[in-house]
Amino acid sequence: MAVKRAISILQHNPIMAEDFGAKPDSAQITCLRGVRESDVVILILGSRYGYEQQQGLSATHEEVLEARTTKQLIIFIQSGIEPEPKQADLINEVSSWEKGLFLGRIYFCRRSL
Repeated sequence: MAVKRAISILQHNPIMAEDFGAKPDSAQITCLRGVRESDVVILILGSRYGYEQQQGLSATHEEVLEARTTKQLIIFIQSGIEPEPKQADLINEVSSWEKGLFLGRIYFCRRSL
């Protein structure tokens, strides 16, 4: 992943759920702990909201709420997408004028082989 590589090149340690391995806690506890243990949270939002957990929020949405209270949060939104309705709501939430953050746009393109 390009973001992980860029973070490593800058001599920082990326904390990613994909690298957690087996843990004695739930995925929710483990991932939210990862957010709390980070210095900065980088969020990349695409078109899909994700599976809604018991609280009615996706795991990503829960991580955003956790990060917003204590961490620097850097958000990128994929351009040229049609977000699912709940994803559109999340994008609006994180980008509102008063409570949102200034966002970057990511343009994904395929490399020809």
